Amino acid sequence: MTDDEFYEALQQFVGRELGPPAVGPDLVNAPMIRHWCDAIGDENPVYLDDEAASRSVHGRLVAPPTMLQAWVMPGVKGPSRDPNSVYEQMNQLLFSHGFTSVVATNSEQTYRRYLHVGDEISLTTVIESISPQKTTALGTGHFITTRQDYLDATGEVVGSMLFRIIRFRPAAQPAPPRPRRPEASTTHDNQWWFDALHDGDLRVQRCADCSTLRHPPGPMCPACTSLQWDSAPAPSPIAATCTRDTSDRADGAV
Repeated sequence: MTDDEFYEALQQFVGRELGPPAVGPDLVNAPMIRHWCDAIGDENPVYLDDEAASRSVHGRLVAPPTMLQAWVMPGVKGPSRDPNSVYEQMNQLLFSHGFTSVVATNSEQTYRRYLHVGDEISLTTVIESISPQKTTALGTGHFITTRQDYLDATGEVVGSMLFRIIRFRPAAQPAPPRPRRPEASTTHDNQWWFDALHDGDLRVQRCADCSTLRHPPGPMCPACTSLQWDSAPAPSPIAATCTRDTSDRADGAV
């Protein structure tokens, strides 16, 4: 499928509703308005004071317009997802062509009238537009705009929102630099050994009671459990196997 054919396939979703209207779980109510205003820091009395609101042009308490979306939000768990819904079908088509990542880009709200305490709000959502393929800093993808219309119990549209996302193929990222080899992890029990090694003296910890040599350094003799120890020069010869690290190192060392 060419890019043009794919774009035409996407256009079949434009203008389609994403399911039946979603009715808000609660009527517009004063407690939610109060919590919102407290969180936002909005002290407008027409939202909070019955007496002040009754003397205003509204004649009664009204909700802040920017609460529009709050009245129909389904809660933390969210709505159940229908794999056969229009939106999921569109997503599956996008996924099948590698557009698996998503970022919300912007939204635009329009308010027709103030909402009053007691209003019942419902929501209908339509796929408004799907753009041709665009290349952005994030990657190549399609901008998808949905239009959400908010209605009262009489069916009057009280507000709307255009919500836009981009579904995109992530742009290729450079490989992260190879991490530096970690420094030796030292403690009170082994710092002396690294200090001696730094001075060119390779030593072995020795139990002061049973003379058992031990490495790596530790606080207790594994043979007799004594906590007393001293150190001795490492026995000679020492057999060791070393493998040269030929991989790239961030610090240039090998």
